[in-house]
This record gives sequence, structure tokens and C-alpha cells, in this order.
Amino acid sequence: MGPSFGSPPAPAAATGGLDDLFSLGSSTSAPGFSFYSPPKQEWLDAMKNKGLEILGTFTVQGGVIYADMTFTNKAMQDFSEFAIQFNKNSFGLMPAGPLNVTRLMPQQTLDVKLPIQKGGAVMKMDPLNNLQIAIKTNVGVFYMATQIPWNVYFGTDGTLDGRAYVEMWKGFNSANEMKKTLYLTHSQHDIKGRLSANNVFIAKEVNHEGVTVLYMSIKLINNIYVLMELKFNQDGSVGIAMNGSFPDVLKFVFEAVETILHS
Repeated sequence: MGPSFGSPPAPAAATGGLDDLFSLGSSTSAPGFSFYSPPKQEWLDAMKNKGLEILGTFTVQGGVIYADMTFTNKAMQDFSEFAIQFNKNSFGLMPAGPLNVTRLMPQQTLDVKLPIQKGGAVMKMDPLNNLQIAIKTNVGVFYMATQIPWNVYFGTDGTLDGRAYVEMWKGFNSANEMKKTLYLTHSQHDIKGRLSANNVFIAKEVNHEGVTVLYMSIKLINNIYVLMELKFNQDGSVGIAMNGSFPDVLKFVFEAVETILHS
């Protein structure tokens, strides 16, 4: 890797259709549900990196992205003089502050939360959510790479009014639309709560002949919108339809929403 090290078609007509959406209301976050973060994974292998092990994942709290990391010193010497640098990445993410690790003694473990912000250099990565990280210490510089879960990129400002939702959906290429039928164990209430906690906003809820449809919006932190329809069928299945302007982004957002729904 080697970054230079410096300072740190219309939705399915099971309801009254798109015309119903002109009376959209605002979404409110459901209490009792939290942002979905996958378990920590090994980012840095101690066996290959002079005894320094780093486990990590990502989360969002209060609208702020965090790298949630666990540092462990499995060597015989101290690690100190820590600093962190992100390489260029697809969304321009960068550390929002210094790495809060001063000294790590042999066999010591330390949990660290690093706030992350936009404003860094942008470069398209493969895959798009790949993040390359450099950790500087008194022992040397260590390089690691990880993939940021896509729900981390879901912004807090993704609500739309009815007219904007309808016009945006109509403007998408119908060939991009993705559909799938899911069988979930959660109630409608729990599904709505999980999605809301992950910045998937309910634009409108419509009930028609025993079928409930949620019209929903997602806005990524680089201002790309993805729209979704979630239909609760009478047989217990849940139909999901999603569309957006960028198919290479849409497939990853679709997978992220599936993961949230199954969590």
C-alpha cells in the first residue's frame, strides 16, 4: 500500500401507488434499536507485525463515524509514539483526531475509538469500500487494509419529501432496479426500528388490503441517493425493491440493507 505518513420503474403497485407519496411525513428514529456493527476482525496480525495486533470494526454514534479498535502488544518491548494515517479512499474519509494511544506495554490490551470525518483525498478503490491504514510507532510503520461496512456510509440527512421521492424514483433507470423476497423473523416494528437506527429513512407508510408498504430513502455521505420499497406481504414474506443511479453502488447498499434486516 504505502501511503505517505504525515499529520494525521415506479415501485410495485400493492398500494395506492406513487401518488400517495405526495403526502410524505418526516421519519423519526425508533428508540430501543442501535446501529449495526459487525464483530471486530483482525486488521493487523501480531505474528507478521513485530507483535502488534489490531482488531477493529466501524460504528456510527450520534452521526459520527468511529473506527472501534482493540490494540494488543504481544511482543516483549513497549510500543509508543502512535499515530495513524488513512490512504486516499473512495469517500474521502480521514481521522478526525489523533490516535489516543500513548504507550502499549507487553501483553497490554487497549480499546480505542477513533472519530472519522470527510474531507480527505478521494480516490476510487477496488472494492469501493476498501480502506488502507498506516499505523506509526516507535518500532516502525505498519500497514493494514479493511473494508468499511456500507451502512457506515448512510448519512443522517437522507429524508425526502413526497414530490422529491417520486421524481427521483421516476428518474432512475428501471434496468438498475434490484428486487428480492426475504423471509424474516422480525416484526414490522423491529424491522422499521433496525432500519431507522441505520439511517434508512421511512418516507411514507401505506396500508392497502392487508399489505403494508414502506417507501424509504438512503443518502450516502457523498450525496448519492438510493431509494427503496419494502412490502410486507400477507404470506409473511417481505419484498424489497431498490433503485439508484449507480449500479456498482446499488448492489452493495442492497447487501447492507439485507444484513441489517437479518441482524
